[in-house]
Amino acid sequence: NFMLVSKSSGDTSFTVNQLSPYDNNFIAGPVSGFNGVSGTWIVKVSQSDIQNHKSNYMSPNYVVPENIANWKGNGDVSLGMAAQLAPYEDLNGNGIYEPHLGDYPKIKGDEAIYWINHKNDIEYHGMLYGFNRPNDSAIHQSLFLSYEIFNRSTTFIDSAKMGMFMDFDLGDPRDDYVGCDSLKNAFFVYNGDSLDEPFNGYNGFGVDIPFLGTKFLSDSLDG
Repeated sequence: NFMLVSKSSGDTSFTVNQLSPYDNNFIAGPVSGFNGVSGTWIVKVSQSDIQNHKSNYMSPNYVVPENIANWKGNGDVSLGMAAQLAPYEDLNGNGIYEPHLGDYPKIKGDEAIYWINHKNDIEYHGMLYGFNRPNDSAIHQSLFLSYEIFNRSTTFIDSAKMGMFMDFDLGDPRDDYVGCDSLKNAFFVYNGDSLDEPFNGYNGFGVDIPFLGTKFLSDSLDG
């Protein structure tokens, strides 16, 4: 999960804003005047869904698919949300997401999962995406994660550093090792011996020795 370390003007120490997957210390949806705002704040969309929508939205019997209809292009400003949220193609340029008029989500990759959550007044927009490229094993077996971070408070942040919290459980987690390659801005986990055993009722990878790497594409690895 995501971690933000920041300092506001005049502060002498940094504040950690970490989204914890264990105690769910964040709130689904954007920053607003209310906690627990209802709605679907995580949506999965594919390029084929988008192409089908673009081709058929003017057809008389066409029904906008739920994932495209639920794309959170706009926030409810009456509830204190930002007016613009998830990225979309605005065909008529009026700043309103209108899928029935042909507007559609803008995603990366061939398929993407987009979500919005927040902790305090820091709002996180995440997009996890991948490519269907069977002939390119590097791309086909990779997942990409893009984050946009919005400071919705009135306090100016003058220093910030972003990071990722990773709890690697690679098959049987009892024999996992971790390492890093600072020149490649990557860190990774790998099996510590030649057999990955079952654990807690789940099969391990056996003799197919597993490893998983995480690489920062837009920042440097510090530690």
